[in-house]
Amino acid sequence: MELMQNESPIIQVEFTDKFKRNLRTLAKKYRSIRKDIQPIITQLEAGELLGDRLAQIDYTILKLRVKNSDIQKAVRPCVARKDLSASRRKGTRTKIR
Repeated sequence: MELMQNESPIIQVEFTDKFKRNLRTLAKKYRSIRKDIQPIITQLEAGELLGDRLAQIDYTILKLRVKNSDIQKAVRPCVARKDLSASRRKGTRTKIR
C-alpha cells in the first residue's frame, strides 16, 4: 500500500535528537544508510508495525534491524580451512586472513 502525496500517514514517525546525531555520524561511514531506512519509515507510516515493541506508554516504541547495504559479507573459501587443518597436523601455524 503506497501513500499518495496528499494523504497523511497513518502512523507518525518521529526521530529523537540522539537518533539524528547517530544517523549523521553513521552516514559519513555508510553512505547508503538513509536509503536503507527509508523503506522502513514508509512501511511504518503505512500502518505496518515492524520489529519488536519495547514499550507502550502514550506512544509505541519499536526496535528493529535494517540491512546495511554498504557492508559486504565476505565468504572464506573452503581451501583455506583445508590448509589450516593440514598445517595443524604438521605442527606449524598458518595465519589466514
